[in-house]
Amino acid sequence: MKKIIFLFFIFLTTFLFSNNIYINNYPFEDEFAQIGSIKQILQDQNDFIWFIDEYNLYKYNGEDVVKKFENKDKIKLNYFFQDFSSNSWLATNFGLLHYNERYESYSLYPLKNNEIYNITQNKENTLLLSTQKGLITFDKTSQSYQSVSEKLESYSINKMGIIDSIYYLATDKGLLEYNPSDDSYLKFMDGQEIKNLIFTYDTLWFYTDDSLFSMNLSTKNIVKQEEDIEINDFLIYEDFLWIAHSNGLKRAKLYDFELEEFDIGFPVNYLFKDNGDFLWFSNDKYNLSRINVNSRFETFLFDNSSFESMVVDEDGFIWIANGKDLKVYNSFAETWEDIFIGLDKDILSIKNNNDKILLLTDKEIYIFNKKDYSTTKVLQTEKVITDVFIDTNQNYFITLNDGLYKLENELLLIKNVDNIISLIGHENKIWGMTNEDKLMEYDIKNELFEIVNDTPISFFNDLAYSNKIVYISDDYGITSYNTETKEFSTIISDFPVSEVQADRYGNIWFSTKHSIYRFFPLEKRYIEYDFDEGVYINNFSKDSYITKTNEAFFLTENSLTSFYIEDINPNVLFHPLVIEKIESNGTIYKYNEDEKYNFKKGNVEISFDYADYKNDVLVRYRFESDGEWNYIDEKSIKLPNIQQGDYNLKIQTIDKTKKWVGGEKNIKFSISYNIFTTNYAIFFYIILSLLFILSLVYFLMIRIRGKFENKTKQLIRQHIEESQENSNYLEKLNKKIEKLSFYDPLTGIQNLRLFEEIIEREWNLAKRKKYPLSIIIIDIDNFKNYNDEYGHLKGDEVIVKVSNALKSCLRRSTDHIFRYAGEKFAAVLPDTDKPGANVVANNMKSSIEKLKIEHKKSEVADHITVSIGTSTEIPTNIMEIDAFINEAEEALLKAKNIGKNRIIQHNDLNKNDS
Repeated sequence: MKKIIFLFFIFLTTFLFSNNIYINNYPFEDEFAQIGSIKQILQDQNDFIWFIDEYNLYKYNGEDVVKKFENKDKIKLNYFFQDFSSNSWLATNFGLLHYNERYESYSLYPLKNNEIYNITQNKENTLLLSTQKGLITFDKTSQSYQSVSEKLESYSINKMGIIDSIYYLATDKGLLEYNPSDDSYLKFMDGQEIKNLIFTYDTLWFYTDDSLFSMNLSTKNIVKQEEDIEINDFLIYEDFLWIAHSNGLKRAKLYDFELEEFDIGFPVNYLFKDNGDFLWFSNDKYNLSRINVNSRFETFLFDNSSFESMVVDEDGFIWIANGKDLKVYNSFAETWEDIFIGLDKDILSIKNNNDKILLLTDKEIYIFNKKDYSTTKVLQTEKVITDVFIDTNQNYFITLNDGLYKLENELLLIKNVDNIISLIGHENKIWGMTNEDKLMEYDIKNELFEIVNDTPISFFNDLAYSNKIVYISDDYGITSYNTETKEFSTIISDFPVSEVQADRYGNIWFSTKHSIYRFFPLEKRYIEYDFDEGVYINNFSKDSYITKTNEAFFLTENSLTSFYIEDINPNVLFHPLVIEKIESNGTIYKYNEDEKYNFKKGNVEISFDYADYKNDVLVRYRFESDGEWNYIDEKSIKLPNIQQGDYNLKIQTIDKTKKWVGGEKNIKFSISYNIFTTNYAIFFYIILSLLFILSLVYFLMIRIRGKFENKTKQLIRQHIEESQENSNYLEKLNKKIEKLSFYDPLTGIQNLRLFEEIIEREWNLAKRKKYPLSIIIIDIDNFKNYNDEYGHLKGDEVIVKVSNALKSCLRRSTDHIFRYAGEKFAAVLPDTDKPGANVVANNMKSSIEKLKIEHKKSEVADHITVSIGTSTEIPTNIMEIDAFINEAEEALLKAKNIGKNRIIQHNDLNKNDS
């Protein structure tokens, strides 16, 4: 028996009537005998899961999947059933098959010229079979078949159900209500094939090829509940009708029918409810899956993916490094996009930078533009890159394996420090951990580098910053570093912490192997979000983020999980208030509730923070002598020009109904005597004003005299400017002539003359750097016929549209498109191998076809098409550039000679056409 390793990952759904769903998918390894599309699932009395594919029976015992018998005769299995005695029976295309698990043997009871679709227990020793030719019973004692009724033998029965001794039959010619006592039946939906049926209380549910129906068993009234839906299976569980269909999974309340879609991304074939909380289903993508309605997690699982890092940007897009490429998930629209980057090395880390994404390999940094999807290399080094931080002025600070650097036109060394592992920053400061477990701090503005701790922080894992505090996670917990007081404190010391993050509310999130925690700094407490049993996330330590949609995201090796953050303590009535600082006339004071502050007349500003669990807390304040409250939704109070006197300021937290929610602080202060409020100060201000007026008069006199001098200078300057304008005109004229020489006047793209210069330059560059160079030559099919039919003006329009379509297919700034001849175009693709050139050529061909330009005289289609020839070479001293171009010309000629409207690569000239 070969052991199957199950990958338990949670798959995407949504909140359903206040419950969240997660999906576990069970793909099977190639080393096991190939498991086909699963047709049916069943749970036995010992809670083991059984399932069948087209030819085999399997059993899942919680750890292993075991093939229960070898079906060497390729008997097709339609249905699996266990009777009251736990005997296993299989409906097949040759008859009834009995499987004995104890002796691992099976017996086939042939049924000639008939096929069994379904099995149910009729009596203790009798099975009732729905077949291709009516209803049949099987006596287990005599091992014999018998037809139930000759009237039913003309019907192919897909499914059956029994209520009060009445048989309801889903047949190929309608729905039958059969009474065995008098061998009579009623027919409904005459002529339509009924695929399946199921009962609820007083209602029969059934479906056809494209519609779902319900029938009241008392009134026999039939209602079409849903149309234009391709249903594969359905079942009823907890007052819901669950529907497996060609696009996924739906469900609806039975008595308030409204279908709700599960966008799981693949067809669902069969449904089964086990004895616990799981709904199992089969699908072509993962074979076997299950969902649990009590989960808080949603996961997106991708085969053949390798996720290393991710970042959430300000628009709610989650960007994920996937090998050498990117995946992006829109958390609002719930859509995915694959972005081909095609770097030479795997992307190890990514960082968000406004409208750009920073891509880090081990020794390279690239910038990916979110708008036009272009990629630019900004750094390549022989040393290993460990991290990057970008400050508010877009300065790049980079840690290599030997120190901290700043990237300007070149790398500038700031400090030699071995292996700074992680970088974070805020405003003008950067923090990072060294390989000696020391925290380094770099003041960007003052260019000061400092190691701030003497005692190492052992087994460091991650850094985060929030509200002037740096949080450091390690194998013992979390330590905080106050960036103002330079003090370290232990926050958590009970267990190892891998990753630590700060959300937009100032709360700190951290993770262990099996749990996520949320820490509230103001209250010095945390809450735990524990994973469901059996779920093991081994990569959470690297990648967890909080978005504006109130979701946390984390990665595993090949999945992205979104964690919906529920309301935190919705019944909390106390929202504590913390005074962070008091500032008056540039001096900062620490808050002490028992202290009375003495300020000089001027401005007073109080900064504070408060716990806001649901983003619904406001602040009000007033002086003790006043009766009215002032209301604000900010975290600071600014008091300008307070007059001399004594004051007692009260600050409270309130909710949106202006109800006090517990937070309160009192600040006592006095404004002292200030000489600038006396009569002497007023006299001083008058003298100062007179001096200002005299200075202004003197300034005006100087300015009038200077006007005469400026007039002369202006005339001289005007003459010089006119000469300069003439010079500028000549320069513009020369540029216009140059453009006419190198650019095609009709299309605006580069012409043949510039092609010859660029192809020679790129050829020599590729030769030196030893990378592949590709050329693509495109020719419009039957273009002369088009001009003869539609005229040359229409022909010119086609040339322009085709050139624009081709140009849109080139994403890199280093790629070039040229008008090569009349209806011919050429593209030069530096550093592009043969598969890459083929991708671009296919995109070009598809773009032209999408234009759908009518061409009645075309020999290959009713619209404009193109033939394409490509060639890819790594230039050497032996090969000439003309031979390289001729290769693409030969491939184009071959494409046109064998029928046009196709792509031929030079290396495939002797092969069959693709």
